[in-house]
Amino acid sequence: MGSNPTRPICVGHFLDAVRCIGPVVEVSPNLVYDSADCRLGRQPGVKVILIQDVVNIGHAGDVKNVADGYARNYLIPRGLALQATPGAMKEFRAQRESDARHEAHMAARAEALAERLRHVTLTFEAKVGEKGRLYGSITPADIAEALERETGQQFDRRKHIISEPIREVGAHTVQIRLRADVTAEIQVLVKPAGEEPAEGSGAGTG
Repeated sequence: MGSNPTRPICVGHFLDAVRCIGPVVEVSPNLVYDSADCRLGRQPGVKVILIQDVVNIGHAGDVKNVADGYARNYLIPRGLALQATPGAMKEFRAQRESDARHEAHMAARAEALAERLRHVTLTFEAKVGEKGRLYGSITPADIAEALERETGQQFDRRKHIISEPIREVGAHTVQIRLRADVTAEIQVLVKPAGEEPAEGSGAGTG
């Protein structure tokens, strides 16, 4: 028997196959074309802007030329792409520029807050038992609340405070994650209840 090279298939047949075998994760646009062109034996193309990363096609923001049927029957209905009309291109570029400005603004705010936090020392008083062990602990929630009082900014104990509960007196370094790429370290001083806090340090309540 002769070879059977891969050839484009009609999108109508393709969609029938999808219904039979379930979702298709990786599909080449060169293998799918519109059913209206089955009789003509040609595969028209259309330019699209990818809204999300698409396997074997490209990344979000890329402008790609794909089969018309693939765009109309797969990419666009699933919110993976937009047809790259002049108006859509202009709007997409404007949105990307706006997103980039917002991202830069948020990154600058995080860096400024990180620099401020590097000079912060939180002081907690707690009841202490033998060998400096606390009755209880200073938790991430305690640290988040004290930071809010100190800075006026909101902190989430799970999202921002990278620390196990502190169970001993003394100085401790705690990492604060403001963004995936921005962290800062603060000092947490735990003292036996009744001692005077060091002058100039922030005060928390254990």
